[in-house]
Amino acid sequence: MGICSSASEPDGERSPPKDANLQRRRLSVAPKHVDTHRRESTAPDLDYVEMEAMLTAEEKKSMGSMECGARSNKGHVPYNPDKVNQDRFVIKFNVGGNTEVALFGVFDGHGEHGHHVSSFVKTALPKHLSAHELIAKDPEKAIIQATADMVQELDRMSINTTFSGTTAIYAVKVGNKLYVANIGDSRCALGRRTKEGKYAAIGLSEDQKPDNPEEQKRILAAGGRVEPLPGMPGEDCGPHRVWLRNVDVPGLAMSRSIGDKISQRVGVISVPEIKTHELTGDDHFIVLASDGVWEFMENQEVVSFVGERLSDLKTASVELAQRANEKWKQNEEVIDDITCVIVKFNFNSSQES
Repeated sequence: MGICSSASEPDGERSPPKDANLQRRRLSVAPKHVDTHRRESTAPDLDYVEMEAMLTAEEKKSMGSMECGARSNKGHVPYNPDKVNQDRFVIKFNVGGNTEVALFGVFDGHGEHGHHVSSFVKTALPKHLSAHELIAKDPEKAIIQATADMVQELDRMSINTTFSGTTAIYAVKVGNKLYVANIGDSRCALGRRTKEGKYAAIGLSEDQKPDNPEEQKRILAAGGRVEPLPGMPGEDCGPHRVWLRNVDVPGLAMSRSIGDKISQRVGVISVPEIKTHELTGDDHFIVLASDGVWEFMENQEVVSFVGERLSDLKTASVELAQRANEKWKQNEEVIDDITCVIVKFNFNSSQES
């Protein structure tokens, strides 16, 4: 098998193993901008148990009958044992002091400073949404404006976003209505109970890939290129990526992101696509997850897996992350960071098995 070629490593860095570029073909940024040799303390694997124990009285009231589970696992790169978990998640009730409003999100950082970007978004997004006066009355407008305000704040921070950024998949629940906002290729799927007692998957987001026709049109109009990593004819060099017209950078594998200043010169944007969904009694849960889950698992597989484990969402989230990890091991040398948030609505608990 041939090796996908890429730009040389930055000056002063050791070259990774000769098949490293092939191993990284599914990662979000081109190999040149993934620092494989940083030695930094790693973020611990996280779940939701500790967070739930710290909810205030108003947040518990906002949570109501909902149940949540979440898990974030660091990935694995054979030649970088000290890699950092760049994924983050947020679960927030009583947003803006309104018990009818809740926020659930997953942020998948990429690039050398991606974990700093995703950490920033985890903190800043709830703040800006809470501060918006229309969060309960006009959630779509509030989401768009709050996200723009957050991006502007990031621009004023000292975080280096030249080749680093994050995805964002986040659902704002207002009463019985979901507003699912997506920036990048993380994803949200809903589990709907069928008459047969199983769960059908309803996609509540679309992956924003550079080769999606409308996304590609915008990138090309801005002077960018959309191509996979260069390689031998017939070789699997991974997904299409965003490049400058005459230079093989940055190689971003998504058409929208937060940060990624070089990519934003050529049509990558931070504006979320928003899907609205009116929840019914048959809509039992949602799963928000980074592409560490979705890379090798389709929506229906994830929803069916979670649907069999609704009695304990903390365990369900851990086991979903484990299943995704197993899928990576079956297909790749590397394992992406894996993060999932599961929210069960419990509109009619008598329907649950």
